[in-house]
Amino acid sequence: MGNRQRPGLRLLPLFACAVLSAQSWPTFHSAYQDGLEAQARGDHALAVKAFGRAAAMEPRPGERVHTYGLNFLPYYHPYLRMAESALALGDAATAEAALAESARQGIEPGRQREALLGRLQALKQGPPKQSVKVPPKSEPPAQEAPHPALLKATLPKETPP
Repeated sequence: MGNRQRPGLRLLPLFACAVLSAQSWPTFHSAYQDGLEAQARGDHALAVKAFGRAAAMEPRPGERVHTYGLNFLPYYHPYLRMAESALALGDAATAEAALAESARQGIEPGRQREALLGRLQALKQGPPKQSVKVPPKSEPPAQEAPHPALLKATLPKETPP
């Protein structure tokens, strides 16, 4: 009778794996924080992905957004942050889509959205063309006679015979 195992012991490792994997699932606020950190480091490609992941989990932006317990994010603006990083990458399509969603929801700050829309328009227009002004051809200036005082100073002194 000592060889019999309890059926629950065989399921224990499976249960432990399920619990541990559930604890490591990302949340919208951790994805948003990852995006902010990537943006601060200048890793805009990772930031765009992180803000997209955050927006997929919690699509409604806002201020003082509840995360868990008594914790809140003071600002949750995934679409504006995504547009900002996309513009830094030169990705006009992603920036335009993020700004359109931000405008559709109407929650994120309008002034920031307008500033980013201005940057988007500038990106779409491309760099400003600089006109190169070529000076008109002109005759080289005529040689002027040196001033008489300078002439005396540069002439060799006469030696007496």
